[in-house]
Amino acid sequence: MYFRDAGKPPMPPPRFELSDWPYQEYWTGIVFNGAKIGFSHFILASSSSASDHFDIRSEAVMRFRFLSFDKKINLKSCDQVAGDLSLRHFDYEYDLDDNLLKLTGQRKDSMLEIDIVTQGQQRRQTLTLEGKVYPTSI
Repeated sequence: MYFRDAGKPPMPPPRFELSDWPYQEYWTGIVFNGAKIGFSHFILASSSSASDHFDIRSEAVMRFRFLSFDKKINLKSCDQVAGDLSLRHFDYEYDLDDNLLKLTGQRKDSMLEIDIVTQGQQRRQTLTLEGKVYPTSI
């Protein structure tokens, strides 16, 4: 009766622009049951192929034994993004116990074209997009 909803507060401005990001790379260890089983490495840098884009590279490597199974995991990704982090191009390689999966793709207007290679088989998938798409690496 005396009060009315003020609405949502405005979003705070971004703390950093990608060009001013304070860390170019960082490393972390991966621990499972108290033992170090791997590492991850993350790099954010200006793209060498487009001056207004950025490359986000990430790698994670793990090896551990779980329920008497030896597991080896190697994940690599490279995303090319615009200054607002919207995806332009990507290249992913997943190696799970020597089972390889490679995904490459790029945005073309309102389409995302993806090439998938696994177990010697190659196929292409095209997705229709509405709005911006962001990589999962961030």
